[in-house]
Amino acid sequence: MESCLGMCTRALPAVLLAACLALAVPGLAQVPAELRYSAPPIQTFGPDDYQAHGQNWGFHQLDDGRLLVANNRGILIYDGARFEQLIPADGFNVHGFLKMPSGRILVGGSFELGELVALPGGGFRYVTVLGQDIFGGRHRIGGVMWEGQAWLVSDVALYRLDDDQATEIMRLEEGSIRQIYVMNGRLFIVDDRRGLLEVVGEQLELVLDHPVVLGEGPILIQRLDPGRYMMINGAAQGLMLTFDSDRLHARPLTEIDNWQQALSMLVDQRVYDVLRLSDDRIAIATIRAGVFIFSDCGELELRMDAANGLPVDTVLGLTEDREGGLWMATVAGIARAAIHQGVRRLDERHNLGAMVQHAVRHEGQLWITTSAGVMRFQNRRFEPVAGLIVQSWRLGSLSGIDEPEGLLVGHDQGLAWWQDEQLESVLEGPTTYSLRPITGGHWVAGSPEGLTHVCWDGQAWQSAAVPGVDAIIRSLAVSEAGVVWAGSLARAAFRISGLTSACPFNPGSLDVRRLGTDEGLPDSNYAEAYHLGGRIRIGTRFGVFRPDDSERRLIPDTDFPEIYRDGDLGWFVTGEDQQGRIFAQLLVGDRRWTEVFIRDARGKYQAADPGLKNFPWSRSEGYVVDGNGVWLHGIRQLTHVDLDQLQHSSPPASAPLVRVIGDGALSGIDLAGSILPREHSSLSFQFALPLFDFSENRVWRSRLVGFDDDWSDWTTAEFRDFTNLPGGHYSLEVQARDGLGRLSPVAELDFSVARVWYLSTPAMLVWMVLAAAILLLTARLGRATLAARNRQLELLVAQRTEELRHERDRMASMAYHDALTGLPNRREMYRCLAAELARCQSSGEPMTLMAIDLDDFKQINDQFGHAAGDRSLQRVAAIIRENVRSVDTVFRLGGDEFVVLCPGLDTDSAQHRAGELATAVRQASLADIAPGLALSISVGVASVAAPKSWEEVFEQADQALYQVKRSRA
Repeated sequence: MESCLGMCTRALPAVLLAACLALAVPGLAQVPAELRYSAPPIQTFGPDDYQAHGQNWGFHQLDDGRLLVANNRGILIYDGARFEQLIPADGFNVHGFLKMPSGRILVGGSFELGELVALPGGGFRYVTVLGQDIFGGRHRIGGVMWEGQAWLVSDVALYRLDDDQATEIMRLEEGSIRQIYVMNGRLFIVDDRRGLLEVVGEQLELVLDHPVVLGEGPILIQRLDPGRYMMINGAAQGLMLTFDSDRLHARPLTEIDNWQQALSMLVDQRVYDVLRLSDDRIAIATIRAGVFIFSDCGELELRMDAANGLPVDTVLGLTEDREGGLWMATVAGIARAAIHQGVRRLDERHNLGAMVQHAVRHEGQLWITTSAGVMRFQNRRFEPVAGLIVQSWRLGSLSGIDEPEGLLVGHDQGLAWWQDEQLESVLEGPTTYSLRPITGGHWVAGSPEGLTHVCWDGQAWQSAAVPGVDAIIRSLAVSEAGVVWAGSLARAAFRISGLTSACPFNPGSLDVRRLGTDEGLPDSNYAEAYHLGGRIRIGTRFGVFRPDDSERRLIPDTDFPEIYRDGDLGWFVTGEDQQGRIFAQLLVGDRRWTEVFIRDARGKYQAADPGLKNFPWSRSEGYVVDGNGVWLHGIRQLTHVDLDQLQHSSPPASAPLVRVIGDGALSGIDLAGSILPREHSSLSFQFALPLFDFSENRVWRSRLVGFDDDWSDWTTAEFRDFTNLPGGHYSLEVQARDGLGRLSPVAELDFSVARVWYLSTPAMLVWMVLAAAILLLTARLGRATLAARNRQLELLVAQRTEELRHERDRMASMAYHDALTGLPNRREMYRCLAAELARCQSSGEPMTLMAIDLDDFKQINDQFGHAAGDRSLQRVAAIIRENVRSVDTVFRLGGDEFVVLCPGLDTDSAQHRAGELATAVRQASLADIAPGLALSISVGVASVAAPKSWEEVFEQADQALYQVKRSRA
């Protein structure tokens, strides 16, 4: 419509409105497609959110993206983050807005016409333009723009606004409810007593006196395309108005396509507003049954009411914002529906009150498994399926090819077959967690006890447990060759072939392999099996893996090079859509989110951000891919997201709004170009993004040019504080990133802070001259003194340098030596072993190590005390150091463990040296430590020729030590 202000005259008297609200709301005709009835996400705001009267009438979006709301007690403004009241005066009922070509915004309501005057800094001030003395103090005012001027209509007259002066064009009969519209470049008045009237000069000519025009008000006109308009009245009677040259033709909507059925849904609902959406759909607001959205040919697309998210069923005004969101003004608040984002939600309002486990389409209906049983969607709600009220996990839709029709249902007591409203048990026993078809008539079912083969022999279902799969099976995948892959919670992955050789399978043809840690799977042994991108993938807590060409080992999946991280990324609940996009629920630490991957020209998968992970409904327990969308299921909710529509539903974000807060003297002041006095050099700025998608992860970055070296980090904080800014010129730059990852344009705010007088430009010149003179005088008088002080400083620097060198050497020694024994520690050992490995690999010499352990060290601490234990360790370290070669290196690993690196020593020589060490320790006199104390050590020797790693030699020495201690025991 040309103007929101035209809605002003649609208001019914308060008594009529109250009577309408008291009437009952009849039901809707049935439409089978569930997505037409499931509501999109609806964001609601109540009086507590905007601190004003609950009843609202209409909207207007400003050029900077902010939204004005006509409220029963004034005007609200919303910047994407918060509401403010522009006019909180009691008794002023605002009904709508009208934007003039000059940019002025007129405000129409009860008893007067006003204007919003823009203030520096983005604020507004309300000014009365035409008050009660003009309009009689009891009339509502509506208006439109026509031929560059504002035309206003009240209950008693038609006016033209000239330079804030209302020129009365003609008097009208009192008692009629009137609206004013521009159609086909001509000005019309709708009078519910006389009909449709055209303004010709200063006369009114009757154009149409059809019963629709003379019916119950309000009478609403909406432009559909050039020369075609829809007229509908409060009683849901409608006309299609078309202009042929200068002639107007009216055709009842009931004669056009599906509009007869559409209007039948609106009968007795009291139509109150109509809006043509950007995609040509028609939104109709009622005061009894919420909002209906029809296609341009009259098919019901969507309905929103108090049952699926609106504050109440009474909707008085509609507008569509730049992102395609539908705003609804109600008698109890404000609501916005994301009608263009391709998101439809089924939840408690559709009788969904349990945890959703799985969703599938079967015979045109949506079926789900839940913690309360199986449910199917029909008659706009989920209905429990009789006989399947136990907790259910998976559904399988039977095709009728080589198998019967119906559904396989995995539940807490096994597996069942559902056909023609009858239930037959297929498998009794443990819970069926997973279910997957292999080929026609052959299925596999996973449970806490393993894997079961289920098949149809032409007469009945047969089942047999698959031997060798002794694990909790939670996921199943089938390769194109019919090989079954099973993922378990703690027993890794299983590969099973030969299941389709017979019904049930022929044991002789079965090949079952477990692929665990020894076959390349990470140590967690947790695995989930998927068939993605034409091949088998195994998701783990350590990334994604795949079978190698022999299918005997699992290797890191190089198709995902950018997201594979060793040891910190978990893959769960994965699927693929018709476009080859892969959906994966990832886990890093305690954070879980949904990611979407697309395949590039190299055949590698790269993470793409379609916005799914930034929406609250993406934090689901799982999902099922459905065409080019995905069903997200969680606790008491099932949400369908069309990713293609989601990605392209919203325009890029507009520039952020920046305002000054925290300083009452500056509130509302336009900083642009201003020079602030020094007392206002501490500033607080607040940011807002006039974007209404309500997605999460909206973040900000800013920089104050002239103060900051670079941009700040991205943060969710929507403010920035500066204290005691130095005098100078500044430019505050702010940029936002919305929930879809889109960057906004940079908002800039230039301002200056005045310098104190002694820092002004003339003063600075004087100070520079004085400083130069003082420096010259000081240089002449203090040259000798300066030279002497320089010599003293040079000596002091040399002394401090030497002290720092000693301290550095001491700290380095502490980092690589054991504090108790003075021996090199474990860190130094790693470095030395690596160097020795490189030398041995180059020279061909064996690498030789001794692993030494002090026997019964705990008993020494217990019997003689920890002080004696420490001295014993020091004595043993000294004995070992005295009885090895000068080229050998002794390390203390920690506790009572030592390692000796013996370069060039063969096995026999090392064994001989080990015996000497053990003898030396055993014969040592220890009376000075504690009477009766005796020590002994165990020594393990390893000498490896051409070792692949020093860890290999270390492990052999450790095993040898273990054998020595075991033989003694």
